[in-house]
Amino acid sequence: MIRCYLGAALLAALLFLGIVSTEILTQRREEVLCQAIKALEAAEADQWDRAQDQADRARELWERGRRLSSVLSDHSALEKIDEAFAALHFSRDPGDYYELCRALEAISREHRASPENIF
Repeated sequence: MIRCYLGAALLAALLFLGIVSTEILTQRREEVLCQAIKALEAAEADQWDRAQDQADRARELWERGRRLSSVLSDHSALEKIDEAFAALHFSRDPGDYYELCRALEAISREHRASPENIF
């Protein structure tokens, strides 16, 4: 009987760790998305220096959470976001900023901690 309890406790601990890591990842992605939206708003207002600064901050936040993202996310979605960041490097097109926001929203929605995504 002890083995049964031990197994159940181990499964509960793994579920808890999965939920916590997903929540941490979601919070980091929300921070990146917030910075990307600020960059998009600045780009739409033709404030390109401010837009580039916000995009750089978003990229820094993205790179900090990259290792955890690589473990828990689909690599094709991560590559799409990396390509969107690369397109922004010297871009003066609000469409590029919009594409970054769209990619970040998609991956954030896909990996949000919810009963549908957990079970």
